[in-house]
Amino acid sequence: MRARIVIPIVLVGVLALLLPFLFQPGHARPRARNQSDVAGTAGPQPTQPAAHPAAAAPQISQFAPAPAANSADPESDYQNYEASRIADLEDLGSSDDPNALAVIESEFDNRDPRIQEAAVDAAIQFGSRDAIPALQQAYWHLDDPAQKLKIQEAIHFLELPTQSEAAHSAAGAGDGGDGS
Repeated sequence: MRARIVIPIVLVGVLALLLPFLFQPGHARPRARNQSDVAGTAGPQPTQPAAHPAAAAPQISQFAPAPAANSADPESDYQNYEASRIADLEDLGSSDDPNALAVIESEFDNRDPRIQEAAVDAAIQFGSRDAIPALQQAYWHLDDPAQKLKIQEAIHFLELPTQSEAAHSAAGAGDGGDGS
């Protein structure tokens, strides 16, 4: 298999394996370093009264992770991820890049029905018959009849002749049928 196809598939697979760990509600974040950690002293540092209320604001270390906008709401984080992934799939569906199809196909078996449906829609938009084998595999892995029907419709749509194929066959039929 070509490296152009294998590398994106492997990268998407690794990403798919790591995503569940990144979105766990109890995911431990690295502890921010305080002044005693940086200075190397073990004892508490003396504090001085702030001259201005703005000076009393906590200092964020450059080593501390930036606070997430909705880190307290994992459901909102997932909804943002889901919307982003669906938008990415829509963009890939209208792409002319042959590697885009591999990324689209990787989402056919996604457990999220909305992402999976967006991948099927992107394959239809992409319009390549090369997606049919992956769609057929996904069809046999699904249990939901509505999702199976959607995939079956996509397969039938992709199997339809293109405009150029239809025009060529119509031209062939109009010349007497001998093909000359």
